[in-house]
Amino acid sequence: MKKILIICLLLTAASFAQVNFEIYTGANFPIGNKPFSNFLSINYYPGINLGVSADYSIFNIFAVSPFAEYSYFFFKNYNSGTPGFQGNLVSASGTNSQFYRLGLNLKYFPSFLSLSHGYVLTGFSWNGVNAGSININWYDPGKGTTRTSEQIDNSHYVAQSFGIGLGIAKFRYFMVMIEGVITTDYSDRLLGSVNLGFYF
Repeated sequence: MKKILIICLLLTAASFAQVNFEIYTGANFPIGNKPFSNFLSINYYPGINLGVSADYSIFNIFAVSPFAEYSYFFFKNYNSGTPGFQGNLVSASGTNSQFYRLGLNLKYFPSFLSLSHGYVLTGFSWNGVNAGSININWYDPGKGTTRTSEQIDNSHYVAQSFGIGLGIAKFRYFMVMIEGVITTDYSDRLLGSVNLGFYF
């Protein structure tokens, strides 16, 4: 009897379920003064995002949303006197940074976000960081010109996301969405992103 009830519930849920897709782009930027985030804010411009996601919605209240996202951070060029380093900066060169994210979000569509299509989300993602070294030449009156190197870690880590999304324009076959997300691993990584996407 219990098995029959469970099967009926699953079939009922499936009958109210639908799949939607979203393609989005936006900006990814570091938050706060944590070592990892501060390193990005000093040495790189905000990143450019490109992502895709699929929403498997049930009863128009919840959705399970797998996603894949790619971010690219451009290195900042430095001139003499740029803050963040001791002594008198002569020059700095470095490579751009790349982030890869694969994750799963749970979205909830509350009534107070009923403007076209609104939701709050939380989820987890696997994040990969691929970055090179930064070479810095600076002048110290006591030592002359000195060359140093710094590097953002090339690593993989798991992070949790919190966000909110809203539909800002609705057309016949798709909707224009805006989404804000904060991602953290609860140690030294804290990133935020604002994305604009097409939901269909």
